[in-house]
Amino acid sequence: GQLGDGTTTQRTSPVPVGTGVASVAAGGFQSLAVKTGGDLYAWGWNSSGQLGDGTTTQRTSPVLVGTEFASVAAGTSHSLAVTMGGDLYAWGLNQDGQLTGGPSRYVFVPGSAPLNPTPDGFVYSPTVATYAAGVTAIPNVPTWSGPVAFFSVSPALPAGLLLDPVTGVISGTAAAPAPTASYAVTASGPTGSMTTLVLITVN
Repeated sequence: GQLGDGTTTQRTSPVPVGTGVASVAAGGFQSLAVKTGGDLYAWGWNSSGQLGDGTTTQRTSPVLVGTEFASVAAGTSHSLAVTMGGDLYAWGLNQDGQLTGGPSRYVFVPGSAPLNPTPDGFVYSPTVATYAAGVTAIPNVPTWSGPVAFFSVSPALPAGLLLDPVTGVISGTAAAPAPTASYAVTASGPTGSMTTLVLITVN
């Protein structure tokens, strides 16, 4: 769908995709275009969120992902754009630190298209966890919807237990017994955050 003609058909001759375009960029799996008025469109494969529309859904036709942009660039699985005011945005795969703004895997550009910029439905299962000191814990994996830039916890987890700042997974081996306590884990998105509580006991 990198051609943006609404199909996944290979073309050996040029096909029209749009009009009024000021600049374009092509990545390994995605294409982007800025129209003369500043509207930013993207299409193609979207497994790493490189289109910036707040999803990981493949688009075979251009989808609006932002307004008031001046130029775009694209890597294999990440994209960048500069606004008319000179602000730089980056989104897509970040496993090698291609993006700025913290230890995030995906960053979505804020745009005029309907995004979900704040994490929603953030929860752990179980929310009440009991661990044994010196025994490797079964990872507690959270679920949520919407983009998350990073995870944090307060207060610090019992010694030996770790919160992965990218995935939010709680894992590790507790070093010593710890009394039952409540820990607030926060999932932070581009424009907001959501906090959930986990009750942890180490025997």
